[in-house]
Amino acid sequence: MSRNGIRIPPEHVEAIKAARELREALTSNMHKLPYRSVSRGAYKVLIENIDELGLFVTGEPDYFVRKMHSSADLGMPLLKDRK
Repeated sequence: MSRNGIRIPPEHVEAIKAARELREALTSNMHKLPYRSVSRGAYKVLIENIDELGLFVTGEPDYFVRKMHSSADLGMPLLKDRK
């Protein structure tokens, strides 16, 4: 799959979709956690790992950060847009 010049191998498309959804959920709920909590640290580690997956698969740093507000990159709506 290729969007905006980024080539995503077909076998990784579902993983990228799931990772994007998970990252979005983690970042949207992170503000609810106390600043110095263990859970907040775990969220940060998970988000970093998801970002590394995006770099490994797409070869583009900050793939999810750039695509976070775009629903067209993988053809799926953002969580907040779902009903």
